[in-house]
Amino acid sequence: MDERGSDETLPEGQRIGSSTTRRRWSYVVERPALAAVLTMVAAGAIAFWNLPDNIRIGMTHVPRFTEMILYLGFPVLSGLLVYFWLKSVQENWELKRLHAVLEELVITDSLTGLYNQRHFSSRLKQEMERARRRRYPLSLLLLDLDNFKSYNDMYGHLAGDRALEEVGKIVLGSIRSGVDAGFRYGGDEFAVILPETTRQQATTVAQRIRDSLENNPIFMRRGAPRRMG
Repeated sequence: MDERGSDETLPEGQRIGSSTTRRRWSYVVERPALAAVLTMVAAGAIAFWNLPDNIRIGMTHVPRFTEMILYLGFPVLSGLLVYFWLKSVQENWELKRLHAVLEELVITDSLTGLYNQRHFSSRLKQEMERARRRRYPLSLLLLDLDNFKSYNDMYGHLAGDRALEEVGKIVLGSIRSGVDAGFRYGGDEFAVILPETTRQQATTVAQRIRDSLENNPIFMRRGAPRRMG
């Protein structure tokens, strides 16, 4: 059990708003046709309620053409406006989502799933400034696989890639999602940024990663890099 805190420690600006509110809003935006129909029904009810009493109650008067256009056109126009507005919001959301995905791909190592070296410097600077401003501890782990080159030479690059991929999974499984950040810094070098983490707590995380590595079947093969330095 990690006692360093959970996603509640995320800096302001990285916190996600009310999940219930987001789900409700998403439900509406993802169904513009349904929202348009409901708007038309509501607008129709409003238009009917505002009909002259002799029309609404007794229907003793035949509405003029302009009245018909007004009372029938208002619900239709309202529905169309809501539909096209929600469609534009939907398209905007999709563009933002795709942009976020592309940004994530640019800073992610495709083999391990960790952040890449390109993102390391900017993220470390950001976390250092935040730690200084909020006066909380910040730890950094630098890790490398022992004898990885020999393992690569013995079993081939595919086996080496599989080992690196497994290291990525081990690192991600050993840190707090959304708070800590793991990086593939070089070929067989890794780094982990640990906000709000003391030296003693960081040592515990490092030991957890090492234990997971040593107990992984992939790293029990002869010549495998059994340790992380």
